[in-house]
Amino acid sequence: MEWHKIKHEYVTTDTSYRKLASKYKVRLRTLAEKAKEEDWVSERVQYRNDVYTKNTEQSAKTDADRIAKHRKLADRVLDEMDKNVEGATLYELKQISGILKDLQSIKTDADLEEQAQRIANLRRQAGTVEPEIEDNAYVSAELFPDETPHA
Repeated sequence: MEWHKIKHEYVTTDTSYRKLASKYKVRLRTLAEKAKEEDWVSERVQYRNDVYTKNTEQSAKTDADRIAKHRKLADRVLDEMDKNVEGATLYELKQISGILKDLQSIKTDADLEEQAQRIANLRRQAGTVEPEIEDNAYVSAELFPDETPHA
């Protein structure tokens, strides 16, 4: 019997003991006993946690890279503006002011995204991860009480 193959499929998928027993032509009771003896359930939980952690880390890295790119771009624009501010007309100064406001909103959005990611990581570490849909429903209920769908 290829127990390592059966165990791998159980740990890395959502396949039930019953389906595995049928697929590999083994008695369900035998499979369940083997799984209990080797604690397949804990290994499945650990595998899922590892996958979730790696996915979260990759997502955080991607977000951090994007935020760093935005900040670098904002810095480059500010450096160019510093060079051109002296001797600028009132009209040009107003344009520069508008650009500065846009850059500030980019920085603010990036900071908010970074904070949201930190909060999500802290919730995950604390074991209090709340589904995103519920968070959005809560925000909707707070901001738009008349538009919130009723359960």
